[in-house]
Amino acid sequence: MSKNSGFGALMLAIFIDILGFAIIIPLLPFIVEIIDVSVFASEASALGWITAAYSIVQFIFAPIWGRISDRVGRRPIILIGIFGSSISFIILAFSKTLFWVMFSRGLQGFFTAASLPTARAFIADTTPEKERAKKFGLLGAAFGFGFSFGPLIGGYLSNIILGDLYLYATPALFAASLSIINFVIAYPKLIESLPVEFRGLEAYKTKDSLDTFKKLAKIFKLPGVGSLLIIFGVFNLAFSGFETVFTKFVIDIDSNVEPDNIGLIFGLIGGISIIIQVGFVGPVTKKIGDDNTLILALVFLSTGFFLYIFVVDLTTLIIFTIPIAVGAAFFSPSINSSLSRRIPASEQGGGLGLNSSLGSLGRVFGPLLLTAPFIYTYPGSTLPFIITGVMLFILLIIAVIIAYNRSE
Repeated sequence: MSKNSGFGALMLAIFIDILGFAIIIPLLPFIVEIIDVSVFASEASALGWITAAYSIVQFIFAPIWGRISDRVGRRPIILIGIFGSSISFIILAFSKTLFWVMFSRGLQGFFTAASLPTARAFIADTTPEKERAKKFGLLGAAFGFGFSFGPLIGGYLSNIILGDLYLYATPALFAASLSIINFVIAYPKLIESLPVEFRGLEAYKTKDSLDTFKKLAKIFKLPGVGSLLIIFGVFNLAFSGFETVFTKFVIDIDSNVEPDNIGLIFGLIGGISIIIQVGFVGPVTKKIGDDNTLILALVFLSTGFFLYIFVVDLTTLIIFTIPIAVGAAFFSPSINSSLSRRIPASEQGGGLGLNSSLGSLGRVFGPLLLTAPFIYTYPGSTLPFIITGVMLFILLIIAVIIAYNRSE
């Protein structure tokens, strides 16, 4: 099987993986209204903690899974992640307490920590440096398709109630079915991308190679890598906080909103992301380079968040979300391409796993920060978006400095 056909199998696997994950997104603000979350200061805070549970576990295990994939290959790790996600969805479907909802989200974080960063390493293994931004853009499109259709499906399926189960049971069981189907399709089609000579199986037996975090610290110190990893981590802090607050914000400015309405909004955002990542990321990156594309992404993002100050209804919210969707579509492929160019081939799994882990760390604190009572101070508060805009503007300055130093 060729590497191109292997990439096609990877794209399909990641699309289905993200589709299953995204099915749950529009339901989260309604879950905190159904289950007992009285241990938290507010429903917004509960929403932040449920979201963070996924990211806490992903932060811990992403670099570990990445280093394991550097030793045993990418294929088995991706397959473990795909199949394992089905277990987390089944648990969620039958969860009726806060503990089990949070446990299911944490378990999904454990398994996606295996599949998603390893997928990026797969691309780095099989793609020449100049073509990586395009491939990362296509992978981003798979994310975009998943995030477009997932919330739409989740919102629609929430109207189908199974017995005395909650509204999220049907979407969760559907997501579990997708994960199982994904595994069945990927198992025969997904190739191994990491050549045996790069796996370092003998080195794995040594004390130094077992010291995973020591290895990752060395990657962090590579020229330009540390700054890009910080940008990625802070971006995820800001953006994950935005995604969490966004659903609550929509409900607060229009109390008639239902899960399927939120799904439609996410579908619009995902559609814009698909158009950008399929049609524009490759040509733009080829024209101006991945560092400058990263700068462009941060300009769109920071502008969009500052515009949220002027949101008064759903119409203005959707309009001001467009530059955010455009910036996010350019951000991930450009920074992943820039990082993979700076990380040695034998360390791609660990390096991109570290990238995902720092992103997960950001996604731990982002939801907790922006849903905190002292920031989300009243229903419909725009303070979280102002804070997000400031953080991304600072990242823009750092990205400009990185590009300038490289040109020197």
